[in-house]
Amino acid sequence: MAEVHASDDPAARLVAFVTATLRPPVMEGDRVRLWAGFLHHVRRDPRMRAVHEASYLDYRDRLQALPGKADPGQARVLAIACNAVIDGLWLEGGTLPDSFAPGELEQIGLSAISAILQIPLPQPSPSRNEVP
Repeated sequence: MAEVHASDDPAARLVAFVTATLRPPVMEGDRVRLWAGFLHHVRRDPRMRAVHEASYLDYRDRLQALPGKADPGQARVLAIACNAVIDGLWLEGGTLPDSFAPGELEQIGLSAISAILQIPLPQPSPSRNEVP
């Protein structure tokens, strides 16, 4: 994943995390196709499953830590829900990039995650491809 620098504010770090995932170079068609091919092998190859499980848990754990929730059980469930939103938008954006306005998927993702977590999130900084 692209390196993102954000403030010490957990909400700002969460925004940076989500927007980095829903922008190039992370959200690109070649990466989605590679991921889809990889998933095909996850069910058949125990080593591929182990790689997928480790990367999923690492990503989920990073998400889980970002909102700063006190209850670990609740933070885990919320991270899974947020991950599902991000994954869905990443898949569609990487597969059909011309179907969305610049920044649209980021805004949808942040709005959905804000609702899931029941916290306000600051506006993301513009991507290099957007005009501020």
